[in-house]
Amino acid sequence: MQATRPAGNEALRIIAHPGLKVAQGLQAFANGDYSAAWLNLNAGRGDLQQIGGSHAQRDVFERIAIEAALRGGYMDAADALLHDRMSRRNGSIDGFTAARLSLISAARLRAV
Repeated sequence: MQATRPAGNEALRIIAHPGLKVAQGLQAFANGDYSAAWLNLNAGRGDLQQIGGSHAQRDVFERIAIEAALRGGYMDAADALLHDRMSRRNGSIDGFTAARLSLISAARLRAV
């Protein structure tokens, strides 16, 4: 992916980052490499708004990042993302968030 990346204008800069990191994260997720998926998705996550798209479309990437963090063993990071997500939704907990918080809680109980 990176070898074919041209340099130049603003659109190409956005494609390079966060676009490249997000693409690498999605590819790693599809390949089952959840640690690499989390690291790449997290690296591009803060700048996703530059790419554009609706809130719902960006939420899909956030959900994938959370799932990658969970599957990659980054429980604290996943927990922080879920709580950040809840705060941006005025404390609202949807089914996705509730299920992942339950998984984190169960994993922490098993670790004790």
